[in-house]
Amino acid sequence: VLLFLVAVVGFLYLAFPWDRAARYAEAALAKKLDMDVRIGAIGPSWFTGLELRDVTLRTRKPDRLGRLQTFHAKRFVVRASLGTFLGGDVDLDITADMMGGHIEGQVFRTKQDTRFVASLAEVSPNEITFLRDMIGLPIEGRMTGSVDLTLRDQKFSKAAGTIEFDAKSVIVGDGKAKLKLKVKPQYAELQEFLDREDQGVAIPPMRVGGFSLKLRVSNGSARVVQLGAASEHIEIKGEGDIRLADPVTASESR
Repeated sequence: VLLFLVAVVGFLYLAFPWDRAARYAEAALAKKLDMDVRIGAIGPSWFTGLELRDVTLRTRKPDRLGRLQTFHAKRFVVRASLGTFLGGDVDLDITADMMGGHIEGQVFRTKQDTRFVASLAEVSPNEITFLRDMIGLPIEGRMTGSVDLTLRDQKFSKAAGTIEFDAKSVIVGDGKAKLKLKVKPQYAELQEFLDREDQGVAIPPMRVGGFSLKLRVSNGSARVVQLGAASEHIEIKGEGDIRLADPVTASESR
């Protein structure tokens, strides 16, 4: 009997219309995230998981700089616990090859809240949109990090937790991207002139070495509590916050 059940399950896995499932997943994710979604292929991962390959997400609305953002994952695997299928709380394991590195995480969902815990390894800092926008220049290097967020009432706008990144072998600037000049608030008229006339200054590549970034999230606002790096070429200090929204793609850095 056991061999028969294994054979039946194996047949269903092989015969399942995975291409149709990919199109369904694209439509469902596009509606949920308010983004254009393309999945190259989808298939089973052991008995309780799914593996998606060549996944591309593209925002439909430009950010405050007028840009459309694109995110790509070579491979994305989600696997559910047995208790999830038995009607208990949702417990998912997630792994992804994206942003130039590797991400592993877990999602725990109850009727009230969702908790997301993840670790990042060898990720490109230039793929972290809010970080690139905060510094204002292209960033090369490798980054590790951790995310621990709880979504109250299943909403990013009510999220709480921490986000931490550490980067090494960092180089800021590429000799082409231009940095806009900023002056103190009391020189508002000069700033208006610079914004109108100045095209920015092209910054040559500068070796930063390592830097760290930590955000504390409370009631949907992710505030920078630590951002710093120093080398013989450049010193970086920063502040700011990100207002999380639903869907999360509507979030804005300030």
